[in-house]
Amino acid sequence: MTVNFYNLANDIKLSEKAFEILCEEVERKKKSNILISGGNSLKGFFSLIVNREKEMKNINFILSDERIVTEKSCYSNVSMIKKKLINKVHKEKKPNFIYPSIININKTNKEICNEYNKKIKILPTLGFLGVGHDGHLASIFYNGVQTQYTKSPLLICKRKNEKFKRISINMKYLTDIPKLIIIILGKNKCNILKNILNYKVQVSNTPIIHLLNKSKGEINILYNKSIT
Repeated sequence: MTVNFYNLANDIKLSEKAFEILCEEVERKKKSNILISGGNSLKGFFSLIVNREKEMKNINFILSDERIVTEKSCYSNVSMIKKKLINKVHKEKKPNFIYPSIININKTNKEICNEYNKKIKILPTLGFLGVGHDGHLASIFYNGVQTQYTKSPLLICKRKNEKFKRISINMKYLTDIPKLIIIILGKNKCNILKNILNYKVQVSNTPIIHLLNKSKGEINILYNKSIT
């Protein structure tokens, strides 16, 4: 396992570094399976993909997690990624987007997991993820959450302060991915970034620290130096 840190000058430089890594992967492989997360951390990266008009038709973008809401909801990762990335790419360059289909939010946990499980049989070789200020990744939380259902590599959980459930890949799935890019943006991430920079002496009480200590592959941490 290798962990590399990239202290970038600003958010633009951070997105450019992520884009550079993406291009290297696409040029190296005929068909790429790439994990992506929702949230705000990857929005600049998505915009750069669109603006640079990169050829994406040989990419399967696989969504790491989703809130179990309809696509019309403001909480939907699928809706955000379609608006910011998928729908803005020219048809002949458009990537394939693989995500949990939450057409009916009243489906059982088992049904939701079984349907998504069938779509993600191939492990991604690369992943781009944001990290929360509390150290969570995808919808993997270690505090204030109740796991309602698990069927590897997926889980469904419910946070105490949220009305909706979440479906997410699990930690083992992340630790098995050969190369992960962790993007850290926002001044509210200052404390978790300090822990990440010193991960070797931190107790693994957050998902990101657990990942850094247990990953079987290469992890690249990209952050804006203004938040250190």
